[in-house]
Amino acid sequence: MNQGKDTSDKSGEPEIPQVQPSPENAPVSGFSLVLTLLALFLLGIVFYFLMRGEPNETSIDKTYNLDDLQKTAPNTILFNELKPIPSGFKEPTCIATGSDNRIYAGGDRQIRIFDSDGKKTGEIELQNQPTCIAVSGNNDIFVGFPLQVSVFNPAGKETVSWKFETGSAITGIAVSGKNVFIADAGKKMVHVKDLDSPEKEEFRIGVANKETGDDGIVIYSAYMDVATDGNDLLMVVDPGRHRLKLYSYSGGLVSTWKSNPDIDMKGFSGCCNPSHIAICPPGKVVTSEKSIPRIKLYSATGDFVGVVAPPESFKPGQMPCDISVDKKGIVYAIDPATGNIRIFKEK
Repeated sequence: MNQGKDTSDKSGEPEIPQVQPSPENAPVSGFSLVLTLLALFLLGIVFYFLMRGEPNETSIDKTYNLDDLQKTAPNTILFNELKPIPSGFKEPTCIATGSDNRIYAGGDRQIRIFDSDGKKTGEIELQNQPTCIAVSGNNDIFVGFPLQVSVFNPAGKETVSWKFETGSAITGIAVSGKNVFIADAGKKMVHVKDLDSPEKEEFRIGVANKETGDDGIVIYSAYMDVATDGNDLLMVVDPGRHRLKLYSYSGGLVSTWKSNPDIDMKGFSGCCNPSHIAICPPGKVVTSEKSIPRIKLYSATGDFVGVVAPPESFKPGQMPCDISVDKKGIVYAIDPATGNIRIFKEK
């Protein structure tokens, strides 16, 4: 109400009379309004604590106590850690093992090659930081970058290169014979290349298809890996659903692990895990995780077998380790926190 202001209509219409409120209908003063709001606020707090009662023993701060998760039962740790190999990288990113028993580590725009004793035997200069690496049976080296995969022969000469469109994020490579499987976290699928026809793409795996019953791949961050057993079986990480999917080389969906979102050691925590995988003979799968860094062993059907490296052996919250397994079942992990190639041998 604008008392004291001339509200008459300048066109000659009569002014609307201003009605003065009675005392009981007078507006609440600013001070009274503050007191009313304060009383309601205090009443709300009292009501909250009366309804809350005793603390909930299943509250998230108790169920997900990270200190408890750092304590691994000794009988579940199935591997011993051997003397590590310093990679010399400031930013190590990826690792693979070859049929020649050599170790191939990537980082700092290089690939460095080590023998089983840890001696560096070669290196390849790269134009960009690698994201993933694989080694074929004839020791050709497949190196992934965000938008490209390059193939180098054992002498370090680039022989083939595949480029991918904007929006791709190349995060994993698996090679079997002439088949090259390239995980693309950006596009949420696996590109399939044929070395006999490197100029074209054969087909794609992991794309949702109602006719085949494939529900696709769910990804919330740039982690997606692939691995092959060399016998017409490709394993693909479906990180958003905390599971693996198994495909034939022709792209047919063979089976799917049961989704296992669980912060406990037997499951996979966070928004998207596992981050990396490798096949361990005979037919088991080694997984690496982010958020709670740890490396574990599963059966081919997704049953928890045991621990390779417990969370106590990593820095809390560090970046996940890329992993590889040689023919003897020895697990190699490139540790971003230390720059070391860590080695684990089954007890």
